[in-house]
Amino acid sequence: MSDKRIIAAYQSPIALEKKNSIKINQIINIHGRNENATYNPSTKNYEVHKKIILTVNDKKYKLDEYHFHMTSEHEVDGEKYPGELHYVFVEYDEKDENKRECSDVCGCKRPEKKDILVIGRTINNCNEHKDLHDIQVKVPHYYYEYDGTLTTGNYSPVRWIIGEHPMHFDLKQITPISKSARPIQPLDGRIILLSEKK
Repeated sequence: MSDKRIIAAYQSPIALEKKNSIKINQIINIHGRNENATYNPSTKNYEVHKKIILTVNDKKYKLDEYHFHMTSEHEVDGEKYPGELHYVFVEYDEKDENKRECSDVCGCKRPEKKDILVIGRTINNCNEHKDLHDIQVKVPHYYYEYDGTLTTGNYSPVRWIIGEHPMHFDLKQITPISKSARPIQPLDGRIILLSEKK
């Protein structure tokens, strides 16, 4: 089967449910603090300048950008939320720091042929105004994990981690800078994992 057929079969977002998931245990850690990310109005991404490293078991990823969608893209346990936040990470190796980067159609930059991991957090409304340039990565304690694609641009393959419980943002604040949501895609026989952060 060609790569194009594989990518086409495993599109995102999808509906995530406990009854269709397999429980796993793994170690996830995050190091670094986001400060003064730059908002790019042409891509609707916040481009991250600080080194923020996510370690999943023994594999490392570096935070490239984050952005918002309205409504939520994923459906979690039968519920669609008003919004969704995506933290986009790319596979990280210190030896590759100075290698040429390519730019995906989605606007994220990454070294060529590197894996992408996205942490997605659904959003409910609150009245608290936040500095969106300095929001920190919130690794969920309970989350779903599956293989899919980016939901914009060239639909590159992605490893998704989707929090089971929502975060809270002022919807009036994020509406002007949010991307639209892609419709739910077929599961296509994929295995969905369910984990608790250790």
